Amino acid sequence: LTNKDYDKAVDAGLKLIRLNPRDYAARANLALAYSQSGQLDQAIAHYPEALKLAPGNAAVRLKLAETCEKAKKGDAAIDQYKQIMKKAPQDKNALIALAANSLKNKRYDEAIRLYSDIIKNQPRNASAYANLGLAYGGKGSAKEEIDAYRKSIALNPEDPVVHYNLAVAYEKQKR
Repeated sequence: LTNKDYDKAVDAGLKLIRLNPRDYAARANLALAYSQSGQLDQAIAHYPEALKLAPGNAAVRLKLAETCEKAKKGDAAIDQYKQIMKKAPQDKNALIALAANSLKNKRYDEAIRLYSDIIKNQPRNASAYANLGLAYGGKGSAKEEIDAYRKSIALNPEDPVVHYNLAVAYEKQKR
């Protein structure tokens, strides 16, 4: 995988699995090789096989979630992120990914709850406030949207996108 020769990595992974079908790492690497080569459906089919052999492996589950996201299977990605959060509620990467995916899939109430959790643990996270603003905006809660953008700008005054989003939110509020 390090040489980016994914076809050879797929061939080697298939051979390793034939030799040792219980090798979860070989299955995970095979799925990764499929994912890196753009064969997302194949990757999505192989990650669960690795997880059957190593169900507590959060790294493999995270790769599965990311691959589902790349394949535009948002609900499947969210399910995987939620499973990570059940087993490792303190996993910041999974929490941020779950929040972002919830926002992307227009699950605004869930995104608001998740970004609020992130902010509780990381009160100086400007991008969490910005994304919280996006979630409130998607839900149609203009006051909360504006408040979140203002907090984001207070933490990171140089972010032009948040300034733009705040201006748009003020314009929406006028209507």
